[in-house]
Amino acid sequence: MATAEIITLAVAVYVGMVFVDFFKAIIRDLVTPFIGALIPGDKTLGKIVVNAGPIKLSVGDAIASTIHLVVSLVVISALLPYIRAYAPTTIRK
Repeated sequence: MATAEIITLAVAVYVGMVFVDFFKAIIRDLVTPFIGALIPGDKTLGKIVVNAGPIKLSVGDAIASTIHLVVSLVVISALLPYIRAYAPTTIRK
């Protein structure tokens, strides 16, 4: 691998990690409070429990992760055409 390709890969990984933190903050601070307001009582989204007979299912974190996944996929699918437009068509050697 050429040095330029390694640097490009490192930058891509870093930017990806920054985007993950950004989306988590958006979901945690903006989306989750609205959903939490719809839940009766003083519960937050992470503390939602569904009772299925004697079994208690903690589904709050799964719901939050699903929201995070959906928001990420929507943003990625919206940005993908622009990313492809700027991607190099051939690898320079």
